[in-house]
This record gives sequence, structure tokens and C-alpha cells, in this order.
Amino acid sequence: MKIGVAAVIGIGFACVAMPARARHGAWTRAESPACTAAHRQALERLQEARLQEAHELFATCARATCSDVIRGECTARRTRLEADIPSWSRS
Repeated sequence: MKIGVAAVIGIGFACVAMPARARHGAWTRAESPACTAAHRQALERLQEARLQEAHELFATCARATCSDVIRGECTARRTRLEADIPSWSRS
């Protein structure tokens, strides 16, 4: 039985791509509606310059129950907001 070059390349690609997909959290499980809602609302609050509310919402979607993709973005945006939100203290 003779296998063509295209078939060998296709099988090789499938062997490499499938494990990569399985490792990627966004591809292996459905995103929680609470995570996507918190992410969407946080982005809306950023557009409205409501930074404290956005910070709290990003904390919600940075939880371990969210996919790696959303959790990573929410964590990064939350960290940036911590530097951007002015703070003050009484002397």
C-alpha cells in the first residue's frame, strides 16, 4: 500500500495540532457565562472611564474558573488598572 506525501503531511499535522488544541484551555471547555459577562462589562466600564468598577469586574473574570484566555487578559488588565487608578490617603 502506497501513501502519498500529502497524506503523510496531513497525518503529521493532525498529530501535532490535536495535542496543542487539547492543552489550550479555551478550546477544551466552554467559557462560563459569568466569566464572559464580567469581561464584557469590565470593558464597557473602561470605555466609560469607571475604572474602579472595571477593576472589580476584571477581578471576577480573573478567577480560576474562567478559561486561560479570559483569565489571562483580565489579570493583565486588572494589574494595569491598579497602576492607573489614582489613590490618596489622609495625612
